[in-house]
Formats: sequence, structure tokens, C-alpha cells
Amino acid sequence: MTAQISLRSDRYNERYRPQLHFSPLMNWLNDPNGMVYFEGQYHLFYQYNPFGHIWGNMHWGHATSRNLVHWQHRPVAIPAGTVDHSYVFSGGAVVDFNHSSGLQREGEKPALIAFYTHSGDKGENQRQSISYSLDGGESWQDYAYNPVIENPGIKDFRDPKVFWDAPRNQWVMSLAAGQEILFYRSTNLLDWEFSGRFGQHEGCHRGVWECPDLFPLTTEQGETRYVLLVSINPGGPNGGSATQYFVGQFDGAQFTPCQHETRWLDWGPDNYAGVTWESAPGDLDRRLFIGWMNNWQYANQVPTYPWRGQMTQVRELTLLERDGSFWLASTPVCENRELRRQSHMPVPGQLHAGESLELAGGELLEVQLQLEDLAEDALVSVRFDNGQGEFAELRLDLAAGQFVLDRSSAGEDKTGKDFAYSYQAPVAGSLLKSMDLRLTKDASSLELYAQEGRTCMTGLFFSDAPLQRAEFRCYRGAVRVGAAQVWELESIWVGETELV
Repeated sequence: MTAQISLRSDRYNERYRPQLHFSPLMNWLNDPNGMVYFEGQYHLFYQYNPFGHIWGNMHWGHATSRNLVHWQHRPVAIPAGTVDHSYVFSGGAVVDFNHSSGLQREGEKPALIAFYTHSGDKGENQRQSISYSLDGGESWQDYAYNPVIENPGIKDFRDPKVFWDAPRNQWVMSLAAGQEILFYRSTNLLDWEFSGRFGQHEGCHRGVWECPDLFPLTTEQGETRYVLLVSINPGGPNGGSATQYFVGQFDGAQFTPCQHETRWLDWGPDNYAGVTWESAPGDLDRRLFIGWMNNWQYANQVPTYPWRGQMTQVRELTLLERDGSFWLASTPVCENRELRRQSHMPVPGQLHAGESLELAGGELLEVQLQLEDLAEDALVSVRFDNGQGEFAELRLDLAAGQFVLDRSSAGEDKTGKDFAYSYQAPVAGSLLKSMDLRLTKDASSLELYAQEGRTCMTGLFFSDAPLQRAEFRCYRGAVRVGAAQVWELESIWVGETELV
């Protein structure tokens, strides 16, 4: 039986250790996997190397939460092969709520079924396999007839994500294959039939496509569309890895986009391979997302120890229809409010070039600003610094029509991989007079949500000393701060336990 002990005082207090985001106690973490909600518990599986803090020896690590904020570490769920040395790559999990598979015995609770890619230790012979749990995710056993989908002769053939297609009473799998997405369907979760493909002439093709996720969302106007997430490495809008999305229709076999421009879920450098939670129908009324907060350009070199890798905040995804176009919006889940402690409300007012507004002090911060009466050439920023010349800054430059996430002065590049530089994201729309900004700052990361969550940017930084001062600055033009509120936040690890 697994025992619980209190976290040691020297754990989760290390330099750069995220206090608002999930990270493993030690060793390497990358892509989130198999997120499934069952009996009041959110399961987060992830790519994990239990033997070192660089990529390799891929297992499925495991953590659980009841509120998407505080996490409990669990033992490794699905290990790499001990006989054939096969790695367990990314994938998804579902609740077999209607006993489609027949894997659970009569009277038992529904099985949780995990789909993942089996691969050789050099990435060869990628094929899709199943493990299942009959005790709510506590223990897992391999399906006796793996793989359920053999490799058809494709080098990159991985990352199965399955969902229940209620209108057509079937299960659907999306699967990355080179630079396109393949779709399969099944009635029993065990036998899969190829149904369609997407991507040959759509989206960005500067790298390998990975980690697809297909799901429906309904707008405020009552329009339902399907959203397809596709991660790509390399080829992101600012270099390295990133996630693009498509909005369209799905007929049970084929996805057809309704708009053809490339859209990015997050324009920052450090949000990759994110996918969403699944559950039995009706158990979740929100589409919840989490991503890996890192970039393959430098992931193996980030200066953290004894762990390497963390997740983004859990975000709720919504579909917005604005000016005849569909946008995928991301906002932090409301459960994060549990972390709010001391609140600061800076006095709103007009700022001109050269003026600034003190926001708050503290290493863990949530900042919400509503900007009004923006000059057409306004250049403003939210800046976090430590008084020692180091700072990370989010700038809004209306003259250039862009946001800029600048970490180039947040300390020396400690990765040796050209880490420290600035990133741009276009402002949606033109002739803007107002802007909503929401930022979360952790010990070594910054997340921006702007324009109702249509524009997001996520970035790591590794300053020599903590950035504990927040300030709003006006560099050019003029702006009125209509509302401002800042919260100092509590660590998610306060009072938590580790499992050993």
C-alpha cells in the first residue's frame, strides 16, 4: 500500500521551483498525457523519466487533483517495457462509461482506458497500444492483444487522443502522422477503422505534427464547431515548438476547417503538447486544457534541479465568435482563486509617456488590468523586476500592432541554447481603444491572457534573484488605467504531501 508523508522542508523550495504550477518531485517531465476526470478526481499523466532529468526512458508519471490547483503525486502508472525496452509515448485516456470494451467484469465500475504510443528507444516502430484500470486509475494493466493499431510504415505515427462522438454513437481517435492528422473510429475501443485525414494543405508545416486533440465547443451565440489542436516541433511562430488550432466541422469521419489561416493557441515560447481532459458524458461541463511549459529548443538544458519540466496553469477553453471569425480563448480556471491572499488595488488614473503605476510586491502574483482610452501609438508594459537590473516585461505596442514578451534582461542565458530573447504576438483587431490584460507570475514563469483570452503568451525566465516588484509603465502615448487589481498568491504545495 502506498504511504503518505509530509513534503520535506527542502523540497519545493528550490531556486526556480514553480509554486503555482505542477512539477514532479524530481527528474524529467514533458507532455501531459491521459487526462481523465473520474469520480471527482482529475488525473494528470505525463511523460516521465524516473532515472534522470533529461529526456529518455519514457514512462507515464501520474498525479491527481480534486480542484485542478493542488496536486498529489502518484506512483508511475504505465512503465516503459522491461523486456522489449519499448518507450511509452504520449496519448489520452477515456472513461468506458457504457462498457464498450468489455474489459471490466459485470458489476464493476467503468474501466479507465489509456491509449498511448509504444516505440523503440530510438523512436522506431511507433504503434498504438492500450492499458486499462479497473480501480479508478490506481493501478493499470496492459491489454493482452496490443498493439490495437499497427504501424502502417510511417516514421512519426503517434499520440492517440480519443473522445466519445455522441451524435454518431462511436469513439473517435485522432493520431499524428508526419505532418497530418489521421482519424479512426470504433464502437468498442479495441478495433479501429481508418476514416479520414486532415492537414496536407492546412496550417503550418515547418515541423513534425504531434499531440492532436479534437473536441466540440459552442459559442455564446449557440454555434457549435469542432476545434482541432495540433502541436508542431519545430515551426512555432517565435521559433521552436508551439501549438496551432483549427476550427471547423466534423462529420464523424472527416474534419473540415471553416477558416484557413494558421492560428496559435499560445504565442509564447513555453506552451507545448497541451491537450484537454475527457470524462463520462455530462461529468464535465468545461473544456479544460494543460500544456508542457517548455520548448524543445532548450528543454534538456533549463537550469533546474532535481526536477526538469513543469506544466502550465490549467486553462478553460472557450470558442468566441468575433467579427465573423472564430477564436479559441484560454483563461485560467476559476479554482485558482483559492490561491489569492493579500489583495492590492492600485488607484486607477491617466498615465502619459514616462509615467508609471506601482502595482504590488511579491514573487507569486496575479495581475488584472483594464486599459481604456489607449492612444493609437501607445506603448505600455507590465514589468516585473528585482531592483538589481533584471526584469521580465510584457509590452503592448499599438503602433506595431503587437504584444512583446521580453525576458532578455531576466538574467543570463543559463541554457546555452539562445534562450534569452523577446517574443511577439499580433494584436487581434485594429484601432483599439481598450484592452484587458491578465498575468500570472510564478518563480520562473510568466503567463499572459489578453483580449478575452484570444491572445496568450507563456514564457519561462531564470533570473539570478527573484522578481518581486510589479509596475505598470507608459513608454509612449497615453492610457487610462480603468481598473487594476493584484493578488499575492499562496503556493499550491502548502500542506501537500508526496507519495512514496
